[in-house]
Amino acid sequence: MIQNFVLSMSILRIVDFTHLDENMEYFLSQFLIHFLSVSADDIFTACVARIGSDADKMSVRDGLMVFLKSSIKPRVEDKPALKDRVKKMCKYLDRLGSIEFDD
Repeated sequence: MIQNFVLSMSILRIVDFTHLDENMEYFLSQFLIHFLSVSADDIFTACVARIGSDADKMSVRDGLMVFLKSSIKPRVEDKPALKDRVKKMCKYLDRLGSIEFDD
C-alpha cells in the first residue's frame, strides 16, 4: 500500500509512539519490515520524503526513528539488506527533521 502511494506514511500521525501496546508494536513491526523489504529504492525514498518536514509531523519522524532503532534494528541484525534499509530510513528521517533549520 505505502510503496504504491495508496497511503502515505504520514498516516502514522495517529500513532502514539510513547505508549505502544503489544498489538500496535507487532503491527508496526510487520508494517515496516514489509515496507523495507519490498519497496524499490526510488519508491522507498519518495515514501519516506512524503512524511514531510513540517513541525507538526516531528512526532512521526522522531517516533519512527526511535521505533526503528529500538524495535526493528535488533530484529534485522542478521539480515544485511534490511539492516541497511533501516539505517537509510533513519538517515532520511533525520534529514527531514533538519530541513526547516537549514534556511
